[in-house]
Amino acid sequence: MRVVAFFCCYLSSVAGLSAATFWVPSSVFTANGVIYASASSDTDGNVYFGSHGGSFFSLHPNGSLRWRFDGINDWIESTATLTSDGAVVFGSWNGKVYALETATGQLRWEFPTGSYVIASPALLPDGRIVVGSGGGVLYCLTSQGTLSWFFVNDTEIESSPAVDSQGNIYFGTMEGKLVSLTKDGQLRWIFQTTPVQGRFRSIQSSPGLGRDGTLYVGSSNGYLYALDTDTGTAIWSFQAEDAIDSSPAVAPDGTLYFGSRDGYLYALDPTGIQLWEVFVGDVFYSSPAIDSAGDVYIAGYVGGGLTTLWHISADGAVVRTHSFAGINDSSALLTTTGTLWIGMYDDYSMHAFQTAPAAHSGWPQFRNSQARTGLQTSSLNEGILSPDQVFMHFQWVGNGFASINGWSLGATYAGLFPWVWHAEHKWCYVVSSSTSAVWIYEYDGSLGWLYWDQILPATYYWVQGQTWIRHAVGTGLAPGETRLFFNYNSGEWFEQN
Repeated sequence: MRVVAFFCCYLSSVAGLSAATFWVPSSVFTANGVIYASASSDTDGNVYFGSHGGSFFSLHPNGSLRWRFDGINDWIESTATLTSDGAVVFGSWNGKVYALETATGQLRWEFPTGSYVIASPALLPDGRIVVGSGGGVLYCLTSQGTLSWFFVNDTEIESSPAVDSQGNIYFGTMEGKLVSLTKDGQLRWIFQTTPVQGRFRSIQSSPGLGRDGTLYVGSSNGYLYALDTDTGTAIWSFQAEDAIDSSPAVAPDGTLYFGSRDGYLYALDPTGIQLWEVFVGDVFYSSPAIDSAGDVYIAGYVGGGLTTLWHISADGAVVRTHSFAGINDSSALLTTTGTLWIGMYDDYSMHAFQTAPAAHSGWPQFRNSQARTGLQTSSLNEGILSPDQVFMHFQWVGNGFASINGWSLGATYAGLFPWVWHAEHKWCYVVSSSTSAVWIYEYDGSLGWLYWDQILPATYYWVQGQTWIRHAVGTGLAPGETRLFFNYNSGEWFEQN
């Protein structure tokens, strides 16, 4: 049964809210115009976003201005993507795609599309960039900003593309199609959304990818679809009571969260069965984000000129709230250090809140990672090479890796993160890790990768002060090296050879 709630009385009407606490931001920054785009963040906690004032901003982790680029002179509604070579890439209503230096804000390159760009760029595993335009063209650009290929669609592309671990691309169109291309721009399949009387069926939602490869996407027709990524056929669909322009988020256990313009945040299991729904207000485009404890964050317009940011537990109970004047379109950003950033439409403000870190796996927020890459294999350690990039430099020799240019394994990579020695799996390439799980690529010796993640036991060890790594079957940094272990239950370190 639904909880019916209107702004004038929602504090007492929504189940669990009476026990919730009110949330106070740790910092507030005021830009020079509407903040429609969502924020992005690098591994140092610096934040990046643009405004309707035509400026692009970078903030320090404490919310103070780091740098500002003023060369756009038009609205910026495209959420920026951070690349592994130090660029921040985004589009503008002036029809151009920009790349700025993340360190200084200096212009690296710009690419003209000829039409507005509000979709966010996505990264391919080889470092190329794909982005759609209002002219109905999806562009693939090199990291230097030159055209690699383009795909012409019938109508506007406002949906930000998602990219799977093989480089296949998925994006929605304004005529209600979900299109999949290969990494070289060849058409794989097209899925057409269901017509619903009295509703549009456009796809402005950015697709999300589950760990099992299932693709999830919402439509203005009110349906959330689960699609087979190999064939483009629907596995199941779920109908809300209004448009779903919010992008879905997928928890590590496969639970799916999304908002609708009917005023509710929905939780579904991986088979499409509804677990719960909670009133959060009118969700225009703001997408949910999931933290490492499984809690969910989303913003919605509750009426009376106010938007509320909701912190909701994994079982649907309201934990904390914060209300803003005006409306919100941007999605919450959760960083790996436990800061939530969200921008506001009316007062031009970017707010920071302290909370738990982002979930380490699944598709935990808009564009997947805090760098907003839209790439399924995007790591929490954003500067680490993808497996495709690794293959450009290494080949398998015996029971270890050797570089193609002749450098020896021992001299170059023995014990150096992200390469980790495992007694059973030999040399493994760490993609991301946290205090609850680790993702590792293990080379199988036949030009392929074995990809796995596993919940950690009660004991962990630390690699060169950088991150948590799984301890299993005599795992070490390199043969013969001393290992430092940490007992998570007791909170104590100990050393072992």
